[in-house]
Amino acid sequence: MKHFKCSLRMCFPHKMWVKEWQRYHEKHHDHIKCKKKYLVERIVTPVCYIYDDLDDHRCYVCRNRKTDSLTVRGWNAYHICVDGGLIRFGCRNYMGDYRFPQGRCDSMVFDRDDLWFVEFKLNATTTQDKQLWADLKDGMSQLSGFLYNLRYKMAKKRTPLERYYSLNHQHCTVCMKEYPKMTVSRNNEFERFRLKTGLKLQQLMEIPEQKL
Repeated sequence: MKHFKCSLRMCFPHKMWVKEWQRYHEKHHDHIKCKKKYLVERIVTPVCYIYDDLDDHRCYVCRNRKTDSLTVRGWNAYHICVDGGLIRFGCRNYMGDYRFPQGRCDSMVFDRDDLWFVEFKLNATTTQDKQLWADLKDGMSQLSGFLYNLRYKMAKKRTPLERYYSLNHQHCTVCMKEYPKMTVSRNNEFERFRLKTGLKLQQLMEIPEQKL
């Protein structure tokens, strides 16, 4: 059975190997330092929602709209919980080496063609522009850190991520109820994120159907 193992304390399943990976995970979930046994959830058409459960420290897929949720339309795909799932919640140094960035996004969504990295910042209790920007910047850091670790470990295993998804088919989004105002300096931060990851950060609460 094919699956990826790496020192992220996780197994990253390719889109074609989800069923095999689930069977493996059901038998060996105690060997992966996870809070929950099941990490992979099926997203079914026409509309589903992904929400971050703060009490349970992980994100889920559901059919009913939540106030704080990402809408996924017309996509037959898979959802993987990262923080609290693939990577144990509260595990700060999950790489085992402080030279690596410690960020991790909340979830990944993928099908045969596209891969989305999703970070939720929906629990903000303020609408102050300065705090909104701080939350957005923190989300960008988490996304870029996780992308670096994932790409590094997959390349080390001679299974580079780009073998399965080109940069045109990898996407990053930070989900927020309200986004901060854009300035020249903040746009420069977005450009630094793009140069660092090769991906343009998207600010949205719905994964567009035409991109999938």
